[in-house]
Amino acid sequence: MAGQASTRPPTSRRSSGHLRSRDIPWPNRARVLIAWGLGILLSVAILVIRLPFGGQVALQVGDVAMTDVIAPRQATYASEILTQQRRELAANTVSDVYDPPQTRVVRQQLALANRILDSIAAARSDSSSSLSARVSQIEETFSIGIAPKTIERILTMSQEEWDRVASEIQVVLERAMREEIRENNLADEWRKVAARVRLDLSDEDAAIVVRIVQDLLVPNSFFNAEKTEQRRQQARDSVEPVTAAVERNEIILRAGDIATALDIEALEALGLRQNRWSWRNASLAAVFVLLLGVVLLYYLWRQEPQLWLDQMKLLVLLLLLLFFLLALRLVLPAGSVLSYLFPYAALAMILGVLLNIRIALVSAALFALVAGWLSGGSLEMAVYVFSGSAVGALKLRRGERLASFAWAAGYVVGTNLLVLCAFRLGDSGLSVRAVAELAFAAVANGLLAMTLALVGVYLLGSLPGMTTALHLLELSRPTHPLLRMNGPP
Repeated sequence: MAGQASTRPPTSRRSSGHLRSRDIPWPNRARVLIAWGLGILLSVAILVIRLPFGGQVALQVGDVAMTDVIAPRQATYASEILTQQRRELAANTVSDVYDPPQTRVVRQQLALANRILDSIAAARSDSSSSLSARVSQIEETFSIGIAPKTIERILTMSQEEWDRVASEIQVVLERAMREEIRENNLADEWRKVAARVRLDLSDEDAAIVVRIVQDLLVPNSFFNAEKTEQRRQQARDSVEPVTAAVERNEIILRAGDIATALDIEALEALGLRQNRWSWRNASLAAVFVLLLGVVLLYYLWRQEPQLWLDQMKLLVLLLLLLFFLLALRLVLPAGSVLSYLFPYAALAMILGVLLNIRIALVSAALFALVAGWLSGGSLEMAVYVFSGSAVGALKLRRGERLASFAWAAGYVVGTNLLVLCAFRLGDSGLSVRAVAELAFAAVANGLLAMTLALVGVYLLGSLPGMTTALHLLELSRPTHPLLRMNGPP
């Protein structure tokens, strides 16, 4: 009837099979948060604590190797140390750059020479003072370093002789100052002055010219630090990166050897060097794990509230994540073919069958971020892990048939090969052997992922509350004991 309030009870989302996040009972919330906190602590411990069976060594420059360190694989890498040495060698071959001779300095010294000559001419024409007084006056006024006997010779020579000497001083000084005179070749220029003096002068007069000119010679070309560094930097930049190679089973360090910078670089290229524990590394790992943990917890809260009521499934999710994180910690720092061989996709494939495809994809994305973080920010490794995991989980879905696992393995193999082509196709440093090893690892990766996923689904699917299509298929067999007719008692 119009205007009459409806008496139909409101629809309950709980009764319709949908569970809202706020409807999760508090005991379940507490259990999940406790398990989440425990998982965060264990994850940080896995990432931070040294693993003695990880094949790595904790060495710094100057440390003594306790055991032989052998290269597990062939590796070719760009050596920063050798490249820097080659660049510094190229920079050291660049000569210092000096500015062209400055005419200002030339004019300055010529003007000074004229003042000295004028003063000497004035002293020569001063008949009121004694010779010794005039000699002392010249010595005090100009510190040209001429011996008193030489000054007496200048004051007592004839005007004609003095005119020739004074003119020669100006000519020789101007000729010498036009050359490029630096601080490091000033002594050489002093020795060249005598060769520039006219040969028709007497030895005494030529000595006067040489002594005065030498005292007036100063550097006119100065070191240009900015241009020198610019040319040296150009020489550094012109050096191509130096490639170093380590062969498989090559001994990098013998027991008792002192580790050098080149040894440490080779260990890092092979992924054999383990960083020393520090509070900084621990805090970085804790922040990183906490960030990913919060993302996963918030996703489960908003999108998977039903999972909060199923303790067995939550336990399986936690154990799988910790198990694969530990395995990732062991294989990724090695930086070898093993990094591409490990079946990362098995995690997403198992979760997709046991839980659902959404959780599988979210876990694969977070797992790929961890892989990229552990490999030093490698985008290639992150893409390699996520792409294979996502494709494998999407193709397998609920794993209703055994053939589905085989098809998923094929898709994982194809995806792995495509990722390797995308990141390694233009790498000229890869040898044919290295390419073959990577391709083999990509193929084996898919086969191992299928095997591990099949075993994991079969084993974990037998847990209480974990029903899978494979177990239902097994139950449907006519020969299964549960379907046999019980005989008469």
